[in-house]
Amino acid sequence: AIEADVGAIDILVNNAGIIPERRSGEVGLPAFHEQPPEHWAKIVNLNLMGTLAVTHACLQGMVERRYGKIVTIMSDAGRIGEARYVVYGAAKAAQGGMTRSLAKEVGAVRINVNAVSLSAVAHEAPMADFLREDATPESNETLKKMLNAYPIGKGLARLTRPADAANAVAFLVSDAAEYITGQVLSVNGGYAMP
Repeated sequence: AIEADVGAIDILVNNAGIIPERRSGEVGLPAFHEQPPEHWAKIVNLNLMGTLAVTHACLQGMVERRYGKIVTIMSDAGRIGEARYVVYGAAKAAQGGMTRSLAKEVGAVRINVNAVSLSAVAHEAPMADFLREDATPESNETLKKMLNAYPIGKGLARLTRPADAANAVAFLVSDAAEYITGQVLSVNGGYAMP
């Protein structure tokens, strides 16, 4: 329906995600053993099954046209692991596996498949004050402590911004990246290094 309305889909960015639900009145996420199994399906369905479904829906046209760019936004929770993100991390790790496997499958028809891996991202509607775009280490003690784990983030006095992720995606879907496929580009201020 989208292709009939606006034309061929040559670029797909899988950018949807959901983390474990907080329990009422609590600040942190529950430990894995405290998360009800019915919450797992929601996390896996959106983070992994949604990515697979949308990719599958767009891929046939890309194969027929022998051209396409697919970028999936994943998480460092799936690359290196994070406590209290067990199911989320598993789904995001699966996105990395999907990226590498699909890149091998469709490279011969000029389809690039890559991922951008993020850690904590400051944004407009934060779950906590330290994630506000205007938060500074001087005004937020939690951010100040967090930045010790982000080498360039500490130097810049900030967490990842949406524009940082967008710039990485713009590069990966450009002609400048035509020889790059099956890669996970970390945009995380140095939080996790390969």
